[in-house]
Amino acid sequence: MFVGALILVVVILLIMRPDLIRSSERSDSRRVSTAEEILKERYARGELSTEEYKSKLNDLRGGA
Repeated sequence: MFVGALILVVVILLIMRPDLIRSSERSDSRRVSTAEEILKERYARGELSTEEYKSKLNDLRGGA
């Protein structure tokens, strides 16, 4: 009886909040975008040389 009620509550929560399942996937992609945006801003302000910018961008994108 208790297990059935628990399953029902979980199903209702997933129907009402489907983002609970996919939240970690989205936050990871946002982190990469945010990091790239910060890098672009630093490059635009002249804090990084072109070589530093390209190297760091390659690192962020998982390049070797």
